[in-house]
Amino acid sequence: MPAARFARRKAVAMIAQDGFEAFRQFLLQRKRRVTESHELIYRATTASEAGFTADDIFDRVKDRQVSRVSVYRVLNYLVEAGHLTTSVVDGRTVFQRQSAPW
Repeated sequence: MPAARFARRKAVAMIAQDGFEAFRQFLLQRKRRVTESHELIYRATTASEAGFTADDIFDRVKDRQVSRVSVYRVLNYLVEAGHLTTSVVDGRTVFQRQSAPW
């Protein structure tokens, strides 16, 4: 793997970790539980450079026994926390990562 590509992946991983901690604090402040599903869904959103739908995220995490309802709930929490934005494209809600609101 080229050095620049490795450095980018390492930087993205560090941002993802810091971002999850900010999201975790957001949930705790609102008296919400923080579960493994929350982290799995959060990580799935950071793995995408482009916009994605709830179905895209569900496809990434469904083998880990995460329900579709949990995906929608966590995506809404991430929007509320300022980690994601939404837009409607062809009648579907598309989520996009914010550039480091934390």
